[in-house]
Amino acid sequence: MLKLKIWFFAILIFVTFGCKNNNNNPDNSVVSTKLHSVGLDLKIQDTSFTKICFANPYKTNINLIFQINHNFWFSKHQLIHDILNQDIRNIARVDEKIYKAWVFMILNTAHQPPLDLEPDELNNPLVLFNSIGSGFCYNRAVCLAQLWSALGFRSRIIHLGGHAVPEVYDHDKWKMLDPDNGIYFTDSSGTIASVEEIAVSANSLIIDTIMAYDFTQLLNILVNKDSFIDLFTSTKNNVTDTSGTTYFYPEQTCLSLPPFAKLEFPVHNSLADRNSSYSFCRLTVPLNYTGLINIPFIIHHIEGHGFLINDKRIIVPPKNKKPYPAGLYYLCCDSLKIYAYINPLLLNFNQTNEIQLFSFDRLFPSVSFGKNETTVSSFYKLRKNQNRALLLQYIPYIQFFLKWPETENINISNLHDLNENIYYVYKNTVKNPKNKKTLDAKINSFIQRIEKENIDKKILYNTISDAALFKLLSIAIIESLPCNVEKYYLDALILKLRIIQKQKNSR
Repeated sequence: MLKLKIWFFAILIFVTFGCKNNNNNPDNSVVSTKLHSVGLDLKIQDTSFTKICFANPYKTNINLIFQINHNFWFSKHQLIHDILNQDIRNIARVDEKIYKAWVFMILNTAHQPPLDLEPDELNNPLVLFNSIGSGFCYNRAVCLAQLWSALGFRSRIIHLGGHAVPEVYDHDKWKMLDPDNGIYFTDSSGTIASVEEIAVSANSLIIDTIMAYDFTQLLNILVNKDSFIDLFTSTKNNVTDTSGTTYFYPEQTCLSLPPFAKLEFPVHNSLADRNSSYSFCRLTVPLNYTGLINIPFIIHHIEGHGFLINDKRIIVPPKNKKPYPAGLYYLCCDSLKIYAYINPLLLNFNQTNEIQLFSFDRLFPSVSFGKNETTVSSFYKLRKNQNRALLLQYIPYIQFFLKWPETENINISNLHDLNENIYYVYKNTVKNPKNKKTLDAKINSFIQRIEKENIDKKILYNTISDAALFKLLSIAIIESLPCNVEKYYLDALILKLRIIQKQKNSR
C-alpha cells in the first residue's frame, strides 16, 4: 500500500511539473496557445455515412480543434463568434446579442438530469455545448449567464425554490429569459419583466415565447401555468446568486490524438444506460504511450490496459463508477479505449458536409467516414429535426403574433367564436389559404374529441381564452405538425381540461 501511494504521488508530481510524451518533442505539448498552421477545409457531398473518424498516422501527437457543419467550439472567441453570427431575427425587446445567446442555448442543449460532476466541471459552456448537451434548469441558466457576461452584460441567477432562471441587465433594467422553458414575461408594451416584476404582477403579464424551439417543454408550462407562476410569486424562497456567472472556463481547449490513435463518433457504448439520451465518442490509443493529452469531452469510462490521471483523480479500468471531467490528463497505456460524451444535437450530417480542422502541430489527421454500429439517440434526433422544422414552419405565425392585440385573454364563449378566431389566424398566416371547409373539418374533429371525452365546452372555451394556449391550439389545428406534436399538445390539453372539470365537480 505504501509503494502504491508513493507511485501515485510521483505521477502527480510528474504531471504537475509538465511531463513530456515519449517522443521528447516539446512542440507536442497540448498547453501550446499559438495556432501554428493554417486550417484544412473539407467538403463532403455524401449522406450515406453515419460515423466520422479522425486518425493520427504519425509518430507524434496531433493537437487540433475542429468544426463539423459549423458545430463544436473549442474557445470562447469561437463560441461567441458563432453565437453572434446566427441568422436569427430578434423578436423580443432585448439587445440582439442577449437574444441570440438565449436562442443558441435553447437550440443546442436539452432538459435532462445533469451528470454526477462538480459544478465547476459541469457548468462550463464549452463542455456543455460540445460534450454533455443537456442539464437541469440551473446548469443551462448559469451557462447562459456566463455567455451574457462574456458579451459584456451583467447577469445573475435567481433560485425560485424549485426552478432557476437567469437575468440579464439590459437598457437599465433586469430581464428574465428562461432557457429551460424557452419563455419570458412581457408587459402590455412588450417590455421583458424581471423576476421581481413577475412576482408582483404576474396576472397582468403575458407569457411570451419563441415557440418553435422546445414545443413539449412549453406545453408542460402552459398546461401547468398556475403552478409555474407560483414559483415566481412565492418570493420567500427566492435567492439571488452571482457565483459562477462571470467566470468563463478555459479560453483554449483542443483534442489530442496520440500517435496512431483515432477518434470516432458517434459510437455504440455497451456500458451506457440503454435508456440514455446521450451520444458517445471513442478515442482509441492502440500502442504503448505515455504523455499529456487533452480531452475536451466528459469521460464516461475507459477500457483496456492503462490509466488516466489528473490533479484530482485517477481512472483505472474497469473501476468506472462516475463520469470524469474534460481537461488535461496524463495517459499511460499499453492499449486503451476512452469513451466520452458528445452532444448529439451537434451531429447533423446533411447533403453537403463541411469540416474544418486546425492543427497546433502543423500536422493533420486523416478523416474517414463509415457506418456506425448505433445511431444518434432517437430522442435528440427527434428534437433536433422537430425544432428546425417547427422554426421554419412557425415563422409566419411568429410574425403574425407579434402584431397580436395587446391583451392576455381572447373572448371565446362558443363554437362560433372559436371558429372565427382560428380562421382569423389561418387567413393571416397561411400564404395560400386552402378551402375553408378543410379548416372547418379540422376544428370539428377537435370538438368531436372534446365531446368524446365528455368535457364541458364552457370549461374548454374558458381555458383556451388564455392567449398563449390559444396560439398553440390554433397552430396545432391548422398545421399537421411533424412528429405528432399536435397530438402531444392535444393530449396535454385534454388532461388539463379533465383536471379542471374534476375540480369543478368536486366543489
